[in-house]
Amino acid sequence: MLNDNILLYGLIHFDKPEDLPRRQFLLMAIQFYEDKVRNEKESLQITQYYINIGHWHLLLEDFSKALSAYQAAYALDTKLNQNAEFLFGLGIVYHHYGIDNHAIRAYKQVLYVDSQFPRRSDIHLRLGLIYKKLGDYSSSLKYFQRALGDSNSVCSLTRSELSYLIGFVHEQQGHLADAESLYEKLLLQQDVVATKLEGKVLRQIGWLYFYAPLTNNSTLDSLNVERENQIKKAITTLEQACKCDPTCGITYYYLGRCYAALRKHTEAFYTYRNCVDKLDQNADVWCSIGVLYQHQNQTMDALQAFVCAIQIDNKHAIAWMDLGILYETSGQAQDALFCYKKAIIDKDGNENN
Repeated sequence: MLNDNILLYGLIHFDKPEDLPRRQFLLMAIQFYEDKVRNEKESLQITQYYINIGHWHLLLEDFSKALSAYQAAYALDTKLNQNAEFLFGLGIVYHHYGIDNHAIRAYKQVLYVDSQFPRRSDIHLRLGLIYKKLGDYSSSLKYFQRALGDSNSVCSLTRSELSYLIGFVHEQQGHLADAESLYEKLLLQQDVVATKLEGKVLRQIGWLYFYAPLTNNSTLDSLNVERENQIKKAITTLEQACKCDPTCGITYYYLGRCYAALRKHTEAFYTYRNCVDKLDQNADVWCSIGVLYQHQNQTMDALQAFVCAIQIDNKHAIAWMDLGILYETSGQAQDALFCYKKAIIDKDGNENN
């Protein structure tokens, strides 16, 4: 009846005005099959109706209704753990809701049931994304590389986008040279790299320049010069990234950190302001703004910024530590002690997660 099925998820979208007829057709199909469910007596047929309904809701990105339909199907037929398309759809829903263990299990079962599944590279991508989120970077890298290496199945990301993710994982693993080399290769492929992706790549290269280890160990003066040159190089690259994608708040945050490191407070405030407009609910940004105010001896402004950071993320150890320092320098010892304790508890908790 319909050519639109779950294998098209992530490849087609219904968010443009010209897609409205197709969207309405899917909604009509869902209604049609819901009526058939009410009139059907054969359980296996009802199961298939529910699977179709789940798939179409998922194509429309109505995840709660898709999950309800999949659960109704599974309640009628527990053998669906051998149905690759059903498992793919269920895995996507679990992934959307952050139910990571269930999503991993569903995705891996798809590959077990059908090693030649047409969207297997997308499954590798999704497994890589989940493991990246969980901080298991070796597993994440393994699945991203599998997705990149499989040119015979369909993936919702381009090869350049997959390469960027691999570079990002190298960065998280501390393999900075590997990350930088991969990013620079991507920039050479400007004919196939989209402008926004180019902005992301430049952003990460700029940030690598900012925190790269110093190589010159002769004198303190030469170290300071080398550090200043690194930061200036980072600023130039990050400014290029902003031109590629002026909507990316993270790029402005990194740029603000660079300006602050050079004590260019006016430029830092300006870029942080741009960042807040795009990343209002980011604790790191507000913490950095607080530090900047602190260096300017604007105690009340710094206090408000640190409080904003903690309101966004109550376990932000650095914000608690900076707030403690602020209280201590203001002679509020008990408040400072409370903040330091929170910082230690939250830091230990983050390291154990």
